[in-house]
Amino acid sequence: MDFAQDQGFLFEKKDVTSADRQSGSRLSRQLEKSDALPNNPFSDYAKFDGKAHAGVATKNIDIFLTMAPKDERSYPMRVVTIATAKVHDLIGLICWQYTNQNRRPTLRPELHLYSLHIPEDDGDVDMDFPCLDNKEPMHKFGFTKLALVQKKVVPLVNRTAPVVTVQVLVL
Repeated sequence: MDFAQDQGFLFEKKDVTSADRQSGSRLSRQLEKSDALPNNPFSDYAKFDGKAHAGVATKNIDIFLTMAPKDERSYPMRVVTIATAKVHDLIGLICWQYTNQNRRPTLRPELHLYSLHIPEDDGDVDMDFPCLDNKEPMHKFGFTKLALVQKKVVPLVNRTAPVVTVQVLVL
């Protein structure tokens, strides 16, 4: 037997039809699937994620989520932020990570409705102490545990405006 005949099965002709081929690249198919994922309104704050930065000073902070169901409140969510982030940026990063993890309840997209407080070791927050100032950089604080608190929203009462009548007497 001839060597070429022995090895012929290695290079057999195959019928490749267009039905077997999927349209587009693998990346294109993944991007199409990603359209079905929920949109994260806090995506702008992903840039403060310390896990995505090499060679940059970071801070690991355990975040207690006061809006979480009662049985989950005592288990903090670990967040890694770049040390130069401000408190406002960290709140956005926490909301971004919370939303990416599909936690419930869903957060409101208005970042100003949230604040960071200093919790007890068990996650309870003493609301007598003020929240951290949003403009301060995180490297200023040495806290390893913080609590994300949703501010109370006071609904506006739909009142009718008082009517003031002014009479001017011209003499």
